[in-house]
Amino acid sequence: THIQKNSKLDNSEWKCDDTETKLISVIKTDLRIRELEQANAPIYSEMYVIDLLNSNKDTILSQSILKFFVEQYLFMDNDIKCWEVMLTAFQKDFGKWNSYLAELENKGIFGDDSVRKSFLNQFMNNNEFIKLVMVSTKDFLAFIAFFQEQKIIWKEQTELLTTIENYSRKILYEKDAIFGLVGLLWNVNKFHCFKLELNDSSNNERRKDLIKELLEKGQTNLNNLEVWIQFFNYSIEKNEDEWKDLLTDSLKEWWNADNFGERPSGKLRHRKALWFLRPRYNKIPNTFRDAFEKLVKSASDNFLFDNKCWDKDSRSELDECIGESLSDLSTLNWLIELLIRIPSKCDEVPSTEKESNEGKPEEKASPQGEEDEKEEKTSSQSKADENGTALLKENLEYCVSYVEWKPLLVKHQNKINIFRDLCEFIQTTLETLNSVIKEKKIDVMLCDFIKSKQNEAHIKTLWMAEDKGIDEQVWKDTLDKYENFKQILNNFKTVVRGYFETTPKDLQQFHEYVEKLDHCCLSDIEKKCAESMNVMKDRKDSEVFRKMWSKRRSTYSQSPISTMNAFMDVFKQANSDWEYLATAIKNNTLRYSDLEWCESMDWKLEMSILFPNVGSEAKDKMQENQKKEIENAVGLQQTKHCWQILRQATEIIQNAHKNKSTIKSDEVWQTFLKQFEFIGQFEHDKEKTSMKEALNCYCICMELCWN
Repeated sequence: THIQKNSKLDNSEWKCDDTETKLISVIKTDLRIRELEQANAPIYSEMYVIDLLNSNKDTILSQSILKFFVEQYLFMDNDIKCWEVMLTAFQKDFGKWNSYLAELENKGIFGDDSVRKSFLNQFMNNNEFIKLVMVSTKDFLAFIAFFQEQKIIWKEQTELLTTIENYSRKILYEKDAIFGLVGLLWNVNKFHCFKLELNDSSNNERRKDLIKELLEKGQTNLNNLEVWIQFFNYSIEKNEDEWKDLLTDSLKEWWNADNFGERPSGKLRHRKALWFLRPRYNKIPNTFRDAFEKLVKSASDNFLFDNKCWDKDSRSELDECIGESLSDLSTLNWLIELLIRIPSKCDEVPSTEKESNEGKPEEKASPQGEEDEKEEKTSSQSKADENGTALLKENLEYCVSYVEWKPLLVKHQNKINIFRDLCEFIQTTLETLNSVIKEKKIDVMLCDFIKSKQNEAHIKTLWMAEDKGIDEQVWKDTLDKYENFKQILNNFKTVVRGYFETTPKDLQQFHEYVEKLDHCCLSDIEKKCAESMNVMKDRKDSEVFRKMWSKRRSTYSQSPISTMNAFMDVFKQANSDWEYLATAIKNNTLRYSDLEWCESMDWKLEMSILFPNVGSEAKDKMQENQKKEIENAVGLQQTKHCWQILRQATEIIQNAHKNKSTIKSDEVWQTFLKQFEFIGQFEHDKEKTSMKEALNCYCICMELCWN
């Protein structure tokens, strides 16, 4: 009764120096009472003692009481409470556990297999026991040794496998703990205990799944990865092919996963490659190295060195790798050569010197043949220049992508072969650009590239040749003109849009050429187009100039027009017509053929464009002088057919009249015939007939008709 009342008291209230003696004395007394026939206690005293021990967790006292229980063949039906006392008594002292279990075995306690299974269940699933065992790797390894040796509780290999499954999910991912389990599962026999022979196919699959889980858990963070990587150097005694397949699959899963430790990797697999290629890589068996290299090759396009994924941290990591691998750089050389793909070198800038014709036979050519040859040569040269600058721009883009790499390239170019080649390529490309600028062969496309973003600064940063410098003044002079060139191009495109509302078939090639105008050399644009483009832009609203342009385009010798030179030739011809017209109007010397331009023109608009710097009064006077003449010349155009019919009708009447022999042509008719003959001559040779002559003829004919 005293024990029952005090089973829930604190140690300070019930514990004393002779507590063990008193408890044992009470139990002994209870045992003697049970021998009496009239004894019928609902709960034996040892149950109260168990409750008391579980409430107060005294290790020494629990050990003493359990020893007494074994001596007296006492074992509680309530296995959970009894287990709690055992856990308090032995905790993770597996030597004491072994001794205690052996005593129970000797007493026949495990004769009933349900008791053994009860203990097994507690060892496998009791959370308090698992926490104790998993505190450290040392404790876990001690537990592995314990359950391998403890054949009283673990009698079947499937029970051993189930225990491993339960603990593997809670294991500390440390080398000794992980490979302690692996050794047990794969019969490495680290502890020299019985082997885990899993002949049953389902159990063998369970073992493989356990290894897969351990490998998968090894990829969850960087600390675990340091253990995971050691799997590839782990020696096993059997089933080598199966082991290699498991590790190869794990390697592929790690490489293809979109994470690297706790951090997402996505396309940043270069960090995985660098991590795997640390000096330990050379110790990994060739089977896994070959598999890894295949994986890297298959994905190398995603993390080439000119990819933005190579940030400052990545470059620092590579620097460390090179420093760590000084004794053997072959593997790093392999990786870096895979990831740096230097494009073909820039085409050399065409020489400005004329090729010598010495030793070549002279061939006479016709003027037309010389013109065709010149045009063909110009076209070929233009195409070559376009291809050359496009390639140079591509190479410059590639070089600029390495601007952040320069310190690393320079530092290790004597150790990493491809670094040296890349440095040479960058310098050659920049020297080519420098030559293009100095020889004034730079085009708009290259200027656009240099001036965009920070490319000019990047190019100068990348310059590596100490004995050769960039000509800063030439660069400055060239790039200072860049905005002017851009304005010229804008004017040119405005003209193209203004003059060709719809693209004629014969100008389709030229339109395609205009789309590639960025390849034109700036010096050529400045020399050939600057002034002309401004003029054409100013005249784009003139219907007269449009007519002149269209006429000259339709009769131009090169058809279809496909180059800027041809375009400018057409402009020059049309401009010559325009300047003649302005002079003729100003000097009152228009020709009869000029009706083509003046017949229906908007005088106010056209005069404002023809004479932009002439005052309004002067323009009005010129317009008044010419307008009457042009109206009469137009009248001549309109009435000449009528006069032709009049002449024919008169001659028919004369020939048919009964008195035709006596009819004589008078002076008026003769004058009319003479003027009509002049009209025929005018129509035949308009270019040589002045507007005044046509006007005079028209006035005489009109006067004769009215009279």
